Amino acid sequence: MIRTTGRALACAILALTGVGGVSAAQVSVSDAPAAVDGVTVTPSPKIASPGWVRKPTGDDMGRYYPRKALIERLQARVVMKCMVTASGTLEACEILDENPSGQGFGPATLNLAHLFKMKDKTADGQSVEGAVVTLPISWRTH
Repeated sequence: MIRTTGRALACAILALTGVGGVSAAQVSVSDAPAAVDGVTVTPSPKIASPGWVRKPTGDDMGRYYPRKALIERLQARVVMKCMVTASGTLEACEILDENPSGQGFGPATLNLAHLFKMKDKTADGQSVEGAVVTLPISWRTH
């Protein structure tokens, strides 16, 4: 019987893309305002290296690991993009890439979004509200 949670799986999942299961997020936002359909859009703040207050643990990821993929020992890499709220939580998340697709890793990654929380200010004291963060997340078992 394969358990979807527990110490063995949690340890395996902690070996993901980075410490705590996620790699450093990269945000690419231009500093210059842009005109879109005649409306000036001011870009979100840049966050090159987000300060995480909370990230999913190995046990959290184990709870969301797609059951069939776990049984078949499938691995995946998913890229999720989210908007950062004033309090540092993530919302309006979407999957940009999922490989392999159709195995449940995209929805599993979206289920993790509520477990992330970023510091509410950048290093220079600016609010993170409205920033967009891109998170590459790897799913694997041992």
